[in-house]
Amino acid sequence: MLVIAGGIDYALRPPSRVQLLEATSGTVLEDTTLADVGVFAVALDPNRPLVYVGLSVHDAPGDPAFPAILILDRSTFAPVGRLDVPRDVPDCTFDCYKGVIALSDANGIYVAWGFNAINGTRVYHFSYPD
Repeated sequence: MLVIAGGIDYALRPPSRVQLLEATSGTVLEDTTLADVGVFAVALDPNRPLVYVGLSVHDAPGDPAFPAILILDRSTFAPVGRLDVPRDVPDCTFDCYKGVIALSDANGIYVAWGFNAINGTRVYHFSYPD
């Protein structure tokens, strides 16, 4: 399995498309476009049939961006949950589009984001869903 995220150039419109493919053949198994969010990273859960999609979310237009994780069922691509960070953590400053998702067996899901040397790298932690 291979999962990819992409879309139009970030300067024109945030990428919002997510595809699940059979890695050996390139056959598209699932394909979706998410409205009103920027997708910055994707990861496959190695133990459960879930796809984690990193989202750059704004509470209102013009507000700072924060990372969130949309959880999709791998077989249907139906949303099964969403994980959000508290709003008292540092935001992503210029959306979260350079973020990556790292999965840890014991400690949960991490989003690492860094735009430039001035802002540094920020790491956000999410607990696995039940």
